[in-house]
Amino acid sequence: MTDITDLIDALRAAVEECIGQEPEVAVAYSGGLDSSIINSLATEVASTSRYTCAVRESPDDRLVREMVNEQRIPPTVIVLSEPRLIAHVREAAYALNTTNPVQIAYSIP
Repeated sequence: MTDITDLIDALRAAVEECIGQEPEVAVAYSGGLDSSIINSLATEVASTSRYTCAVRESPDDRLVREMVNEQRIPPTVIVLSEPRLIAHVREAAYALNTTNPVQIAYSIP
């Protein structure tokens, strides 16, 4: 085996372990390499729905829409208004008891 094969096998095993026996799973999808790989591996063992959360016309929103057009597999796009995003940031900061922007960003759907 090669290093790449070992990596793919390890990722596949991790995804399969996370999914378990679930027939359907949701995949947080940004259009980037990591979420595309996770989605691809997850579809091997379960029916997947891809979800994206982005502010309309943001770079994330544009990237995901480009990826959707290329792949022809639509994710569910959840568009956040700016006031709702600010509310999520406040809620996350309070729940996590932090103002660390990285921790807050990774906790917001």
